[in-house]
Amino acid sequence: MTASGELPAGSIDEPAAGSLVARGALLASGWALGVDGPISSLMLVIDDRHATGVRPAFSPLEIATRYSAVPNSGHGGWDAILDLRGVEGPAVALSLFGRGSDGEWVELDRSEIRVKPFEHSPLRRAVFTIVQNEPQFLPIWLGYYSRHFDPSDIYVLDHGSTDGSTDALDGSCEVVEVHRDRSFDHAWLKGTVEDFQGFLLRSYDSVLFAEADEFVVPDPARYPDLGAYIDTLEGPAACCTGYNVVQYPEEPPLRFDQPVLRQRRYWHPARRWYSKRLLSRIPLSWHYGFHDELNAPSIEPDPDLCLIHLHRVDYDYCLARHRAVTERKWYEEDRRRDLGRHYRVVEADEFRDWFYDGYDLERTAREPIPDRVREVF
Repeated sequence: MTASGELPAGSIDEPAAGSLVARGALLASGWALGVDGPISSLMLVIDDRHATGVRPAFSPLEIATRYSAVPNSGHGGWDAILDLRGVEGPAVALSLFGRGSDGEWVELDRSEIRVKPFEHSPLRRAVFTIVQNEPQFLPIWLGYYSRHFDPSDIYVLDHGSTDGSTDALDGSCEVVEVHRDRSFDHAWLKGTVEDFQGFLLRSYDSVLFAEADEFVVPDPARYPDLGAYIDTLEGPAACCTGYNVVQYPEEPPLRFDQPVLRQRRYWHPARRWYSKRLLSRIPLSWHYGFHDELNAPSIEPDPDLCLIHLHRVDYDYCLARHRAVTERKWYEEDRRRDLGRHYRVVEADEFRDWFYDGYDLERTAREPIPDRVREVF
Protein backbone atom coordinates (compact mmCIF):
# COMPACT_ATOMS: atom_id res chain seq x y z
CA MET A 1 0.00 0.00 0.00
CA THR A 2 1.12 3.54 -0.68
CA ALA A 3 2.52 5.20 2.43
CA SER A 4 0.03 7.04 4.63
CA GLY A 5 -0.46 10.62 3.55
CA GLU A 6 0.70 10.04 -0.06
CA LEU A 7 -1.90 10.11 -2.79
CA PRO A 8 -3.09 8.31 -4.78
CA ALA A 9 -3.46 5.59 -2.16
CA GLY A 10 -5.57 2.50 -1.71
CA SER A 11 -5.92 -0.83 0.06
CA ILE A 12 -7.34 -4.34 -0.25
CA ASP A 13 -8.89 -4.79 3.19
CA GLU A 14 -10.97 -7.94 2.63
CA PRO A 15 -9.97 -10.67 2.21
CA ALA A 16 -7.12 -9.83 4.55
CA ALA A 17 -3.59 -10.66 3.44
CA GLY A 18 -2.63 -14.20 4.42
CA SER A 19 -6.19 -15.31 5.16
CA LEU A 20 -7.55 -18.72 4.08
CA VAL A 21 -10.69 -18.45 1.94
CA ALA A 22 -13.00 -20.82 0.09
CA ARG A 23 -12.37 -21.57 -3.57
CA GLY A 24 -15.49 -19.81 -4.77
CA ALA A 25 -17.05 -16.38 -5.06
CA LEU A 26 -16.63 -13.91 -2.21
CA LEU A 27 -16.92 -10.19 -1.55
CA ALA A 28 -13.69 -8.20 -1.64
CA SER A 29 -13.54 -4.64 -0.32
CA GLY A 30 -11.19 -1.76 0.36
CA TRP A 31 -10.69 1.90 -0.47
CA ALA A 32 -8.88 4.13 -2.99
CA LEU A 33 -8.38 7.91 -2.99
CA GLY A 34 -6.62 10.44 -5.19
CA VAL A 35 -5.76 14.05 -4.47
CA ASP A 36 -9.08 15.17 -5.94
CA GLY A 37 -11.25 12.55 -4.26
CA PRO A 38 -12.30 8.91 -4.81
CA ILE A 39 -10.61 7.18 -7.75
CA SER A 40 -13.37 6.32 -10.18
CA SER A 41 -11.43 3.87 -12.39
CA LEU A 42 -10.32 0.83 -10.40
CA MET A 43 -9.69 -2.83 -11.11
CA LEU A 44 -8.78 -5.79 -8.98
CA VAL A 45 -6.41 -8.24 -10.69
CA ILE A 46 -6.08 -11.91 -9.76
CA ASP A 47 -2.66 -13.54 -10.27
CA ASP A 48 -1.68 -10.79 -12.72
CA ARG A 49 -4.04 -12.30 -15.29
CA HIS A 50 -7.74 -11.82 -14.56
CA ALA A 51 -9.22 -8.38 -13.92
CA THR A 52 -12.39 -7.84 -11.93
CA GLY A 53 -14.39 -4.63 -12.02
CA VAL A 54 -15.17 -2.86 -8.74
CA ARG A 55 -18.12 -0.81 -7.46
CA PRO A 56 -18.08 2.37 -5.35
CA ALA A 57 -18.85 2.11 -1.66
CA PHE A 58 -18.46 4.09 1.56
CA SER A 59 -14.94 4.53 2.93
CA PRO A 60 -14.03 2.92 6.25
CA LEU A 61 -14.42 5.51 9.02
CA GLU A 62 -10.70 5.50 9.80
CA ILE A 63 -9.87 6.32 6.16
CA ALA A 64 -12.48 9.05 5.89
CA THR A 65 -11.00 10.64 9.02
CA ARG A 66 -7.37 10.25 7.95
CA TYR A 67 -8.05 11.88 4.56
CA SER A 68 -10.71 14.36 5.72
CA ALA A 69 -9.04 17.11 3.64
CA VAL A 70 -9.66 15.11 0.44
CA PRO A 71 -12.98 16.03 -1.22
CA ASN A 72 -15.66 13.35 -0.75
CA SER A 73 -13.26 11.09 1.17
CA GLY A 74 -16.20 9.33 2.82
CA HIS A 75 -17.11 7.79 -0.54
CA GLY A 76 -13.71 6.37 -1.43
CA GLY A 77 -14.55 2.76 -0.64
CA TRP A 78 -15.04 -0.04 -3.15
CA ASP A 79 -16.20 -3.64 -3.27
CA ALA A 80 -16.06 -6.41 -5.86
CA ILE A 81 -17.21 -9.97 -6.40
CA LEU A 82 -14.01 -12.01 -6.39
CA ASP A 83 -14.41 -15.37 -8.20
CA LEU A 84 -11.65 -17.75 -7.12
CA ARG A 85 -13.03 -20.93 -8.69
CA GLY A 86 -10.64 -20.67 -11.62
CA VAL A 87 -7.39 -20.07 -9.77
CA GLU A 88 -4.60 -22.62 -9.71
CA GLY A 89 -2.49 -23.55 -6.74
CA PRO A 90 -2.94 -22.89 -3.01
CA ALA A 91 -2.16 -19.15 -3.07
CA VAL A 92 -3.50 -16.17 -5.00
CA ALA A 93 -1.97 -12.73 -5.58
CA LEU A 94 -4.38 -9.79 -5.56
CA SER A 95 -3.50 -6.37 -6.97
CA LEU A 96 -5.53 -3.17 -6.78
CA PHE A 97 -4.96 -0.76 -9.67
CA GLY A 98 -6.26 2.78 -10.05
CA ARG A 99 -6.13 5.13 -13.02
CA GLY A 100 -4.62 8.47 -12.13
CA SER A 101 -5.42 11.92 -13.53
CA ASP A 102 -2.71 11.40 -16.15
CA GLY A 103 -4.52 8.31 -17.45
CA GLU A 104 -1.85 5.88 -16.26
CA TRP A 105 -2.70 2.81 -14.17
CA VAL A 106 -0.92 2.67 -10.81
CA GLU A 107 -0.72 -0.34 -8.48
CA LEU A 108 -2.13 0.88 -5.16
CA ASP A 109 -1.92 -2.34 -3.16
CA ARG A 110 -0.88 -5.96 -3.50
CA SER A 111 -1.48 -8.90 -1.19
CA GLU A 112 -1.56 -12.68 -1.16
CA ILE A 113 -4.24 -14.95 0.22
CA ARG A 114 -4.49 -18.71 0.62
CA VAL A 115 -7.24 -20.72 -1.06
CA LYS A 116 -8.77 -23.96 0.16
CA PRO A 117 -8.58 -26.95 -2.22
CA PHE A 118 -11.71 -28.22 -3.93
CA GLU A 119 -13.52 -30.66 -1.70
CA HIS A 120 -13.90 -34.21 -2.97
CA SER A 121 -17.52 -34.75 -2.03
CA PRO A 122 -20.80 -35.12 -3.92
CA LEU A 123 -21.66 -31.74 -5.39
CA ARG A 124 -24.62 -30.23 -7.16
CA ARG A 125 -24.16 -30.67 -10.89
CA ALA A 126 -26.13 -29.75 -13.99
CA VAL A 127 -25.95 -30.45 -17.72
CA PHE A 128 -27.48 -28.53 -20.61
CA THR A 129 -27.67 -28.40 -24.38
CA ILE A 130 -29.19 -26.17 -27.04
CA VAL A 131 -31.22 -27.64 -29.89
CA GLN A 132 -33.35 -26.88 -32.89
CA ASN A 133 -35.21 -29.80 -34.48
CA GLU A 134 -33.17 -32.75 -33.21
CA PRO A 135 -35.68 -35.64 -33.31
CA GLN A 136 -33.02 -38.37 -33.39
CA PHE A 137 -30.14 -37.06 -31.29
CA LEU A 138 -32.11 -35.38 -28.49
CA PRO A 139 -33.71 -38.63 -27.22
CA ILE A 140 -30.28 -40.30 -27.22
CA TRP A 141 -28.78 -37.29 -25.43
CA LEU A 142 -31.49 -37.30 -22.78
CA GLY A 143 -31.27 -41.07 -22.39
CA TYR A 144 -27.54 -40.92 -21.70
CA TYR A 145 -27.32 -37.85 -19.46
CA SER A 146 -30.42 -38.80 -17.44
CA ARG A 147 -28.37 -41.73 -16.10
CA HIS A 148 -25.99 -39.25 -14.47
CA PHE A 149 -28.13 -36.19 -13.65
CA ASP A 150 -31.51 -35.73 -12.01
CA PRO A 151 -34.23 -34.58 -14.42
CA SER A 152 -34.50 -31.25 -12.61
CA ASP A 153 -30.79 -30.65 -13.28
CA ILE A 154 -30.98 -31.33 -17.04
CA TYR A 155 -31.73 -28.27 -19.18
CA VAL A 156 -32.62 -28.14 -22.87
CA LEU A 157 -32.49 -24.71 -24.47
CA ASP A 158 -35.04 -24.92 -27.26
CA HIS A 159 -34.15 -22.61 -30.13
CA GLY A 160 -37.53 -22.57 -31.85
CA SER A 161 -37.97 -26.27 -32.64
CA THR A 162 -40.92 -26.88 -34.97
CA ASP A 163 -40.84 -30.67 -35.34
CA GLY A 164 -42.26 -31.59 -31.93
CA SER A 165 -38.94 -32.97 -30.67
CA THR A 166 -39.02 -30.74 -27.59
CA ASP A 167 -42.70 -31.36 -26.81
CA ALA A 168 -43.85 -33.69 -24.04
CA LEU A 169 -40.48 -33.66 -22.23
CA ASP A 170 -42.02 -32.91 -18.83
CA GLY A 171 -40.43 -35.06 -16.18
CA SER A 172 -37.27 -35.78 -18.17
CA CYS A 173 -35.70 -32.31 -18.18
CA GLU A 174 -36.31 -28.59 -17.93
CA VAL A 175 -37.05 -26.98 -21.31
CA VAL A 176 -36.07 -23.32 -21.62
CA GLU A 177 -37.15 -21.45 -24.72
CA VAL A 178 -34.62 -19.14 -26.36
CA HIS A 179 -35.33 -16.93 -29.34
CA ARG A 180 -33.46 -15.82 -32.45
CA ASP A 181 -35.01 -15.57 -35.90
CA ARG A 182 -31.87 -17.00 -37.51
CA SER A 183 -30.91 -20.65 -37.03
CA PHE A 184 -27.22 -19.99 -37.37
CA ASP A 185 -25.78 -16.94 -35.69
CA HIS A 186 -22.58 -18.09 -34.02
CA ALA A 187 -22.12 -14.95 -31.91
CA TRP A 188 -25.67 -15.27 -30.55
CA LEU A 189 -25.21 -19.00 -29.93
CA LYS A 190 -21.91 -18.52 -28.11
CA GLY A 191 -23.31 -15.71 -25.96
CA THR A 192 -26.49 -17.63 -25.11
CA VAL A 193 -24.57 -20.72 -24.02
CA GLU A 194 -22.02 -18.72 -21.99
CA ASP A 195 -24.73 -16.70 -20.29
CA PHE A 196 -26.73 -19.80 -19.37
CA GLN A 197 -23.67 -21.62 -18.09
CA GLY A 198 -22.83 -18.63 -15.88
CA PHE A 199 -26.44 -18.51 -14.69
CA LEU A 200 -26.39 -22.19 -13.70
CA LEU A 201 -23.11 -21.76 -11.84
CA ARG A 202 -24.91 -19.44 -9.44
CA SER A 203 -26.81 -22.51 -8.19
CA TYR A 204 -24.59 -25.48 -9.10
CA ASP A 205 -21.05 -26.45 -8.18
CA SER A 206 -20.28 -27.78 -11.67
CA VAL A 207 -21.95 -27.47 -15.06
CA LEU A 208 -21.51 -29.52 -18.23
CA PHE A 209 -22.47 -28.22 -21.66
CA ALA A 210 -22.74 -30.67 -24.56
CA GLU A 211 -24.37 -30.28 -27.94
CA ALA A 212 -27.02 -32.79 -29.00
CA ASP A 213 -24.54 -35.03 -30.82
CA GLU A 214 -21.86 -34.87 -28.08
CA PHE A 215 -21.48 -37.40 -25.29
CA VAL A 216 -18.98 -36.91 -22.50
CA VAL A 217 -17.91 -40.33 -21.26
CA PRO A 218 -15.30 -41.11 -18.59
CA ASP A 219 -13.29 -44.30 -19.06
CA PRO A 220 -15.49 -47.08 -17.60
CA ALA A 221 -12.34 -48.88 -16.45
CA ARG A 222 -11.58 -46.03 -14.05
CA TYR A 223 -14.94 -44.41 -13.21
CA PRO A 224 -18.29 -46.10 -12.58
CA ASP A 225 -20.15 -43.19 -14.16
CA LEU A 226 -19.94 -39.54 -15.16
CA GLY A 227 -21.11 -38.40 -11.74
CA ALA A 228 -18.13 -40.09 -10.10
CA TYR A 229 -15.77 -38.28 -12.46
CA ILE A 230 -17.35 -34.91 -11.68
CA ASP A 231 -17.33 -35.47 -7.93
CA THR A 232 -13.59 -36.21 -7.92
CA LEU A 233 -12.63 -33.46 -10.36
CA GLU A 234 -9.56 -31.53 -9.33
CA GLY A 235 -9.21 -27.98 -10.56
CA PRO A 236 -11.66 -25.51 -12.07
CA ALA A 237 -12.50 -27.41 -15.27
CA ALA A 238 -11.92 -30.56 -17.29
CA CYS A 239 -10.96 -30.94 -20.93
CA CYS A 240 -12.21 -33.92 -22.91
CA THR A 241 -10.24 -35.99 -25.41
CA GLY A 242 -12.20 -35.91 -28.66
CA TYR A 243 -13.29 -38.70 -30.99
CA ASN A 244 -15.44 -38.70 -34.13
CA VAL A 245 -17.52 -41.86 -34.61
CA VAL A 246 -17.81 -42.65 -38.33
CA GLN A 247 -20.06 -45.10 -40.13
CA TYR A 248 -18.11 -47.09 -42.70
CA PRO A 249 -19.69 -48.67 -45.80
CA GLU A 250 -19.59 -52.18 -44.36
CA GLU A 251 -21.77 -51.10 -41.42
CA PRO A 252 -25.58 -51.03 -41.63
CA PRO A 253 -27.69 -47.88 -41.18
CA LEU A 254 -28.07 -46.86 -37.57
CA ARG A 255 -31.12 -47.90 -35.63
CA PHE A 256 -31.60 -44.85 -33.45
CA ASP A 257 -33.83 -46.69 -31.00
CA GLN A 258 -31.05 -49.17 -30.17
CA PRO A 259 -27.75 -48.67 -28.28
CA VAL A 260 -25.65 -46.56 -30.62
CA LEU A 261 -22.03 -47.52 -30.03
CA ARG A 262 -22.76 -51.23 -30.23
CA GLN A 263 -23.67 -50.59 -33.87
CA ARG A 264 -20.39 -48.86 -34.76
CA ARG A 265 -16.83 -50.19 -34.65
CA TYR A 266 -14.58 -47.20 -35.39
CA TRP A 267 -13.79 -43.71 -34.28
CA HIS A 268 -11.19 -41.16 -35.34
CA PRO A 269 -9.16 -39.29 -32.72
CA ALA A 270 -10.09 -35.60 -33.02
CA ARG A 271 -7.66 -33.94 -30.65
CA ARG A 272 -7.70 -30.51 -32.28
CA TRP A 273 -11.41 -30.02 -32.85
CA TYR A 274 -13.21 -32.06 -30.22
CA SER A 275 -10.90 -32.04 -27.22
CA LYS A 276 -13.15 -29.42 -25.66
CA ARG A 277 -13.42 -27.84 -22.23
CA LEU A 278 -17.11 -28.36 -21.49
CA LEU A 279 -17.22 -29.40 -17.83
CA SER A 280 -16.45 -26.60 -15.43
CA ARG A 281 -16.77 -25.04 -12.01
CA ILE A 282 -16.06 -21.59 -13.46
CA PRO A 283 -17.67 -19.51 -16.22
CA LEU A 284 -16.14 -20.48 -19.55
CA SER A 285 -15.49 -18.30 -22.59
CA TRP A 286 -15.54 -20.15 -25.90
CA HIS A 287 -14.64 -19.31 -29.46
CA TYR A 288 -17.21 -19.99 -32.17
CA GLY A 289 -18.11 -23.68 -32.31
CA PHE A 290 -16.99 -24.21 -28.68
CA HIS A 291 -13.74 -25.81 -29.87
CA ASP A 292 -11.41 -23.31 -28.17
CA GLU A 293 -11.86 -21.85 -24.69
CA LEU A 294 -10.11 -18.92 -23.05
CA ASN A 295 -10.78 -18.95 -19.29
CA ALA A 296 -9.04 -22.24 -18.44
CA PRO A 297 -6.30 -22.43 -21.09
CA SER A 298 -3.91 -24.51 -18.97
CA ILE A 299 -6.35 -27.42 -18.60
CA GLU A 300 -5.08 -30.16 -20.92
CA PRO A 301 -7.16 -32.99 -22.45
CA ASP A 302 -7.79 -35.82 -20.01
CA PRO A 303 -7.31 -39.21 -21.72
CA ASP A 304 -9.80 -40.67 -19.22
CA LEU A 305 -12.60 -38.33 -20.35
CA CYS A 306 -13.85 -38.87 -23.90
CA LEU A 307 -15.97 -36.53 -25.96
CA ILE A 308 -17.74 -38.85 -28.38
CA HIS A 309 -19.02 -36.88 -31.36
CA LEU A 310 -21.81 -38.59 -33.32
CA HIS A 311 -22.18 -36.16 -36.22
CA ARG A 312 -21.03 -38.86 -38.68
CA VAL A 313 -22.60 -41.84 -36.92
CA ASP A 314 -24.94 -42.49 -39.87
CA TYR A 315 -24.15 -41.48 -43.46
CA ASP A 316 -27.68 -41.02 -44.78
CA TYR A 317 -28.99 -39.27 -41.70
CA CYS A 318 -25.99 -36.93 -41.64
CA LEU A 319 -26.64 -35.94 -45.25
CA ALA A 320 -30.34 -35.40 -44.58
CA ARG A 321 -29.49 -33.33 -41.52
CA HIS A 322 -27.11 -31.14 -43.53
CA ARG A 323 -29.76 -30.58 -46.21
CA ALA A 324 -32.38 -29.62 -43.63
CA VAL A 325 -30.01 -27.23 -41.84
CA THR A 326 -28.98 -25.60 -45.12
CA GLU A 327 -32.61 -24.64 -45.74
CA ARG A 328 -32.95 -22.74 -42.47
CA LYS A 329 -32.40 -19.02 -42.07
CA TRP A 330 -28.70 -18.24 -41.70
CA TYR A 331 -27.22 -15.05 -40.38
CA GLU A 332 -25.63 -13.49 -43.45
CA GLU A 333 -22.50 -12.46 -41.57
CA ASP A 334 -21.91 -16.13 -40.73
CA ARG A 335 -22.24 -17.07 -44.38
CA ARG A 336 -19.83 -14.34 -45.39
CA ARG A 337 -17.28 -15.55 -42.85
CA ASP A 338 -17.91 -19.19 -43.85
CA LEU A 339 -18.83 -20.19 -40.31
CA GLY A 340 -20.55 -23.56 -39.95
CA ARG A 341 -19.45 -24.41 -43.46
CA HIS A 342 -19.54 -28.19 -42.93
CA TYR A 343 -23.33 -28.01 -42.55
CA ARG A 344 -23.53 -26.62 -46.09
CA VAL A 345 -21.75 -29.62 -47.60
CA VAL A 346 -24.67 -31.36 -49.32
CA GLU A 347 -23.62 -32.29 -52.88
CA ALA A 348 -23.05 -36.05 -53.19
CA ASP A 349 -19.36 -36.15 -54.14
CA GLU A 350 -18.35 -33.28 -51.88
CA PHE A 351 -20.28 -34.79 -48.98
CA ARG A 352 -18.66 -38.20 -49.45
CA ASP A 353 -15.19 -36.62 -49.39
CA TRP A 354 -16.05 -34.60 -46.29
CA PHE A 355 -17.65 -37.56 -44.50
CA TYR A 356 -14.58 -39.80 -44.79
CA ASP A 357 -11.78 -37.24 -45.04
CA GLY A 358 -13.05 -33.95 -43.56
CA TYR A 359 -10.75 -31.50 -41.83
CA ASP A 360 -12.09 -32.41 -38.38
CA LEU A 361 -11.02 -36.04 -38.85
CA GLU A 362 -7.52 -34.55 -38.79
CA ARG A 363 -6.21 -37.18 -41.22
CA THR A 364 -5.87 -39.66 -38.38
CA ALA A 365 -6.35 -43.34 -39.05
CA ARG A 366 -9.52 -44.87 -37.72
CA GLU A 367 -9.23 -46.84 -34.49
CA PRO A 368 -11.48 -49.53 -33.03
CA ILE A 369 -13.78 -48.19 -30.33
CA PRO A 370 -12.81 -50.04 -27.12
CA ASP A 371 -15.41 -52.64 -26.17
CA ARG A 372 -15.81 -51.15 -22.68
CA VAL A 373 -16.82 -47.83 -24.28
CA ARG A 374 -19.15 -49.44 -26.82
CA GLU A 375 -21.22 -50.74 -23.90
CA VAL A 376 -21.84 -47.25 -22.47
CA PHE A 377 -24.74 -46.15 -24.70
